[in-house]
Amino acid sequence: SIPPLLGRILMDSVTNKTKKSPPLHEFYGETHQIVKVFNWLIVAILMGLAIGVVYELYIRNIFVARWLGVALLPVLASLYFVHLRRIEWVAAFLAVVIISLITVVATSGRGIRQIGVIAHPVILMVASLVIQRRVMVFLTLYSIACAAWLVFGEIWGLYAPQIPSNVTPGEFWMVAVVLV
Repeated sequence: SIPPLLGRILMDSVTNKTKKSPPLHEFYGETHQIVKVFNWLIVAILMGLAIGVVYELYIRNIFVARWLGVALLPVLASLYFVHLRRIEWVAAFLAVVIISLITVVATSGRGIRQIGVIAHPVILMVASLVIQRRVMVFLTLYSIACAAWLVFGEIWGLYAPQIPSNVTPGEFWMVAVVLV
């Protein structure tokens, strides 16, 4: 059920049979330092999500609170993969989880004009520090697909943002160019 190109990209990153990338420590220092940084990053994300759950419950936004709570589980699970030193996997996984979460929250909020959408390029830039080019292509395309959902989903009436707007296809192209 996985498209052939996506399957090849994922398998190449898993088996690393294609051109091997140098070990992360050649770029970023000792492996234990990288693990320490990723552990702190994940703890910061977990704290942010937990604070978000409490705040969204306080303002009675149950939908967003539920999704923030659900996102806690895969982020927590990523600590295990950091322990296994699967840093590239963790970075890609966290990027997909956070981009998906932002898209779901934006769908229930202001759509493409949700302030959190600005994090898409930041997530891609941070992930690019430790992820191979092929996986970055997938992440960029995924982020563009999420932006397409936010723009065209509103245009075609697939969801209604909290504050109705007159979104245009041009906004999608602006976002896509920024993400690329």
